[in-house]
Amino acid sequence: MKHELENYSTFDSKLIGSIIEKLVTLVEGKEYVYQEAIHKTYELESTILGGQVDKVEKKTLMIVEDSQKRRYYNDYHEQANEVNRLVQNGQAFILSEHKLWFSSWVTFYTTYEGNLKCLIDFGKFPYVQDFIDSVVEYRFKNNLSKVSEKDLLSLMSEFVLSKKTYIEENYKKEDLENQEQAIKQLIK
Repeated sequence: MKHELENYSTFDSKLIGSIIEKLVTLVEGKEYVYQEAIHKTYELESTILGGQVDKVEKKTLMIVEDSQKRRYYNDYHEQANEVNRLVQNGQAFILSEHKLWFSSWVTFYTTYEGNLKCLIDFGKFPYVQDFIDSVVEYRFKNNLSKVSEKDLLSLMSEFVLSKKTYIEENYKKEDLENQEQAIKQLIK
């Protein structure tokens, strides 16, 4: 069961990244992009003498607001994690992060001790998880070890139509926030 679940929830990283960037851009009403970036950060390393904090370089695959996209994210000290700041501000979410390589594959689910475990924190983008769930279900029902870009675009279209009200509300919220920002600028 674990192998099947991981198989149906594993995707080519560039393909699923390009589909998710389209979905998020459409729902959020602003440009989001899929990217491969270098993240220089700090990590607690275990040694025979205990733990020490070292600077490490991670290869990060993420969906990020276009205005926040960088080739490199560099944390200048342990508490200033640039990628985590973007995630906490709802401007990004991480698909994969490894020390040695950019992953060619993204796996969304596994099982751990018999329980389903999502490997991605979607943060303020829970609808992306709903979309991925629908794709995993589609692959399972049709016994598809691979899924094409055409299939993903078709599934995304169906998904967007099913979330039309949610998307419209999101656009209204975005318009109100933009109006509030414009008013604050006029007052200054």
